Amino acid sequence: MRVKRLFGGLLSAALLGLVPVSLATVSAEAATVMPTTLSGQISVAKAKYGSSFYISGKINSAAGYPKGTVTLKRKLASESAFKTIGTYESYGSWGFYNLKAVGNASYQVSYSGGSDSGSNPTYTYSASAVTTNQKVMRDLGDTISRTTLKGKVKPDYKKKKVTIQVKATKKGKWKKFATVKTNKKGKWAKKLPAKSKCTYWRAFAKGDKKFVKSFSNYSYYTVRGYKSC
Repeated sequence: MRVKRLFGGLLSAALLGLVPVSLATVSAEAATVMPTTLSGQISVAKAKYGSSFYISGKINSAAGYPKGTVTLKRKLASESAFKTIGTYESYGSWGFYNLKAVGNASYQVSYSGGSDSGSNPTYTYSASAVTTNQKVMRDLGDTISRTTLKGKVKPDYKKKKVTIQVKATKKGKWKKFATVKTNKKGKWAKKLPAKSKCTYWRAFAKGDKKFVKSFSNYSYYTVRGYKSC
């Protein structure tokens, strides 16, 4: 209705011999649209369960300083969709720190798009995204007490197998020595023989959908008497 009344008013003025003033809205100069890409790094591509890591990087564009929200999402191997675990207000660079490795996962970093109002001309930045993967090993919680190799597997590893491996020299090949089963708390233990020569040991748990094949945190040795290997 407003347009009709304005048109009628101009028409009436023309009929009266008056010269109407042109009405126009002064628009700001259109912003230049700039495409963007995300580049970054994950500090640990294969991590131990519960260990810390970070994902950081920057928003790349041909000009200006991209401003906007960067969102980090995670999808565990057991999940069907990505879930948001953090956001970062970026002025070109971004970072998510003190993250915890919880299982095999894909991480997606996305930039919302935004503008750089401080530049001349003003730039509007397109959205962009990038995905990276992380493999995670269970923590066998291993230690040795005298000649008993033992530990507690985390997370959630009750009534499952842990394999003990042995080799006769530091540069030798690992061979299977024994298999033990964890209890309902994920604990395991195996008494090892002590020989006159140094013998080396380690343990591992098989991988599955949630975690990759997981080795003990250390390799150990046994020897009879007070000798160093």
